[in-house]
Amino acid sequence: MFDLALIETIQSYRQPLLDAIMIAFSTLGGDLAYMAAIPLLYWLVSREKAYRLAVVFIWAVWLNVALKEWVGSSRPEMFPQVVALLPAGGPGFPSGHAQASIAFWGWLMVEFRKPWLYLLGTLMILGISFSRLYVGAHFLGEDVLGSPAVAFRGFAITFIHAEPVPV
Repeated sequence: MFDLALIETIQSYRQPLLDAIMIAFSTLGGDLAYMAAIPLLYWLVSREKAYRLAVVFIWAVWLNVALKEWVGSSRPEMFPQVVALLPAGGPGFPSGHAQASIAFWGWLMVEFRKPWLYLLGTLMILGISFSRLYVGAHFLGEDVLGSPAVAFRGFAITFIHAEPVPV
């Protein structure tokens, strides 16, 4: 999972505009953004869809935290040649931001099945995942290997235990 050469290559292209864009993507992939978005979906679109999204998201986050504690991998910022643009705490594998974006945006794409949402969701997943490499918070393997596996488990558990939602 340690690919310092890739992180150093990505960081060699840093500039203020890209820094701002990547910090924005990384921020949009954080907990606060999702904690605001799910209630908005509940109030403005559909209680049932928001409930299902919340269940998927909570399962995925729980699995992510459990895996992080179990694996306990280091982050790139521990290496002196990596400059972290954003502080990152705790173990690195799997990427919580990348996993959360896959669970959140992936579920929205599955739930609503709109072409524009496929485009937006894919852009957000890729943007958030890449931003975590750019800001020096994760290695490539932490984004690519761990996140889809955790998000898939969240989807699978939700589908297996799906019951009608009382609204």
